[in-house]
Amino acid sequence: IDEAAQNYQNAKSALDQGMNQEIRGAQTSLREAETEYVKSSRAYEQMKQERDNRTLQALLEQENALRSAYQEVENAKMEAGRAGAAVSEANLQRDIAIIERNSAAADLELAKKQLSQLRTDKNLDPTRRDELIENVNQRIAELEAQVATLDQNVDDGSKGARSAWSQQAQANISVGHANENL
Repeated sequence: IDEAAQNYQNAKSALDQGMNQEIRGAQTSLREAETEYVKSSRAYEQMKQERDNRTLQALLEQENALRSAYQEVENAKMEAGRAGAAVSEANLQRDIAIIERNSAAADLELAKKQLSQLRTDKNLDPTRRDELIENVNQRIAELEAQVATLDQNVDDGSKGARSAWSQQAQANISVGHANENL
């Protein structure tokens, strides 16, 4: 009985001091489980944060792409506007060249009529008539050179207008493509 009492006292004392193998094993298992829980919680939070960051990054990338597309549309519209203004300016310059050429051509025809009248005018002193004919011939030569130059200006103006129109058409196509990218 003494021995059983002693065993009981030893077991009770070990139990009170936390020396019981089963309790110690359970405490160790509990600590290990708590450590694994903390590790798992941290891993979960880190994965969640990474997912949120990737989602946020993807949204930021989409927003930047959308802003870039809107900017592309605005740039294309501005370029189309500039091209439209260039078409108007080229058409104006061509029209001015046509008016100047037509005016010079009309002056040339008038000078030719004047020359014809001078040649047939018998009322003028022959010396004076020859002098006037020489002046009109010089004026005709000047006007012919001017008409030739103005013809070239009209051709250049027409080419410039066609080129500007082509650039405007290309700019309008760019606007369409930019709008499609939205």
